Amino acid sequence: MTLDEIIRVVRANVDKLVIITHKTGEVDLALVLTVDDEGLLYDLASVKPEDRITEYWTSFSEIADVRTSNSEENSGSLARTGN
Repeated sequence: MTLDEIIRVVRANVDKLVIITHKTGEVDLALVLTVDDEGLLYDLASVKPEDRITEYWTSFSEIADVRTSNSEENSGSLARTGN
């Protein structure tokens, strides 16, 4: 996925769930909170709302792929994976 495609998908999905594949191989089900010129701020959507105490910011350049997610299919079923 190109950098422009990643940015376009993320910006179109603020306040929605996406599946982020990082270049490190980690995969996150993420609720996109905000987007700036260099990256995005998100909550891990695989964590129960009452347990979400940390927000993550990731640079677009650290993302290999991002896909939209149907919350009913994936909510709670995709935990953070990777190293």
